[in-house]
Amino acid sequence: MHTLLVWAPENLLIINFLNIMPVYLISPLVNAVGCWLCVSLMLYLVFQPEKPASFLGMKIQGMVPANFKKLSQKLSDIIYQLLISHKEDLKAEITAPEKMDKLMPHIESHIDFFLREKLPKSMPMIAMLIGDKTIGQIKEVFVAEIKVLFPQLIGQYMDGLMDDDRVYPLLTEKLQSAAVLSYVTGIRSKLTRLFFKIKLGAFVFGLVYGLLIGLICF
Repeated sequence: MHTLLVWAPENLLIINFLNIMPVYLISPLVNAVGCWLCVSLMLYLVFQPEKPASFLGMKIQGMVPANFKKLSQKLSDIIYQLLISHKEDLKAEITAPEKMDKLMPHIESHIDFFLREKLPKSMPMIAMLIGDKTIGQIKEVFVAEIKVLFPQLIGQYMDGLMDDDRVYPLLTEKLQSAAVLSYVTGIRSKLTRLFFKIKLGAFVFGLVYGLLIGLICF
């Protein structure tokens, strides 16, 4: 007697699932690796290569090095405009009373050294006529005058500095220097952990996307 083998619908479903299982597993991995590689390439091309290189007949260069002059020019424009627009704030900050109070001990020390050491050597006759009390009084007058005069001098100096036509070209030149470019491209090494997280996110996205496509097709 021959046994008749009857395939139930659920058995057929299991067999079909086992047949497509390798494809179902491979597709998400391919998507994940593809996303990882694409994001890795994009991140690499942000800073590298620093100098133009030929690849399949095409010249490629990192986005930052290729546009460095334009970026530094734009940055110099922004910095210069900020300096101009906040000139009064800078003057107020530099000449603030608390800043002057920190400088006064050094200024008083220099004045005292001048009156007690340099003045007697330069003008011995005057040194013979003044004593410690007179030196103390002269120092007080000098210090009081400097407290009034120093903020004014700083303000005038900053006004002249901002109006100087050489400031903007000098700022642009320094920002476009090779040292700044090396520093900017060197930032890549400091962003390694951030770049890894971005790549990992791309890998997970590709994996989930592949699984969803597999479920929909299945």
